[in-house]
Amino acid sequence: MGLGIYLLPSADSVFSQDRLFTNPFALTFDGRQGGAKEFRLYVRNDDPLYYYTNIVLTLQDIGDESIVDRPDDGFVWKLSQGDVQPTLNDWNNIAPANTVSLSDIGSSGSPDSSTYLPFWVYVEVPPGLDVQTFSTVQFVLSGEENLI
Repeated sequence: MGLGIYLLPSADSVFSQDRLFTNPFALTFDGRQGGAKEFRLYVRNDDPLYYYTNIVLTLQDIGDESIVDRPDDGFVWKLSQGDVQPTLNDWNNIAPANTVSLSDIGSSGSPDSSTYLPFWVYVEVPPGLDVQTFSTVQFVLSGEENLI
């Protein structure tokens, strides 16, 4: 698929799409204190021969035990669409491991490889953890790929 996730609205800030962690997105927390972080990322169509409809974004943990949706022990990942940063109350009203639907990118006869659709990610990690690395969480993008 020609959909990519970007750090910034710039073609040079795309993440790895090969699952080999050649350009992974990394988060660091102080395990003693835990805490929460939120950040904005973007989805863009990388292929000028296609346009995309029914775009859905979710998070998936391919590990033995998911850290994406474990609010009972403090691990929480959430998504929100749009350019406006969600408030704490907004995040509290979003279910962990949720899915977001994004706007179409392009249309019949008019592919769009210049639009960057913003979305927000919220990650909460419990305090009192030993040093560890989680490398099994992935963004999953799906949509209908349409040839112009």
